[in-house]
Amino acid sequence: MVHHIIRTFIASSALLIAALSTPACWAQTDQAPVKMGLWHVTVTQTVTGMQLPPGAAEKLKEMGRPAPDAPRTSVYQTCMTPEEWEKNMSQMQTVNKNCTRSNIVQNPHQMSFDMTCTSEREGEGATGHMQMIYDSPERAHGLMTMKIQQGAASPTPMNVAVKMDTHFLNSNCGDLKPGENKPVVQK
Repeated sequence: MVHHIIRTFIASSALLIAALSTPACWAQTDQAPVKMGLWHVTVTQTVTGMQLPPGAAEKLKEMGRPAPDAPRTSVYQTCMTPEEWEKNMSQMQTVNKNCTRSNIVQNPHQMSFDMTCTSEREGEGATGHMQMIYDSPERAHGLMTMKIQQGAASPTPMNVAVKMDTHFLNSNCGDLKPGENKPVVQK
């Protein structure tokens, strides 16, 4: 359940950029407030409070894997089209039946909301806040924070922070299809 909640929150934050495809955001302009085409996305995720068995963190380090609480960064390119944005916005509204959104703010400059996810298991659930700022038609950044209650077996909450920076590259997506992500190799 905890991993499902994390995936739900991360999926929602990734879909925030799609929020500007909604007619309510476009009402003040004659065209979409962000450009369509190829976008470069950097997502950094930090998780603290994860409960591991004794010695597990050391074993991960020995295997050359990062510690669970170390920031993890993904860099990729994605192709944005009006159709893909509309699809993403629709998915964001139905990501998880156990999650609700409140305090929604949506305009041509930002989108933010609070989210609460519940679980059938006693003591499990999550609360969080997501915000995406649209700096210009070619640049946006956002932050998602959440606190996950892991149940009676792990009374310490897990805290997740996901930072996203994205910028427009080109109106031509090349061979990248809408909805696909192409990893960018960091040098």
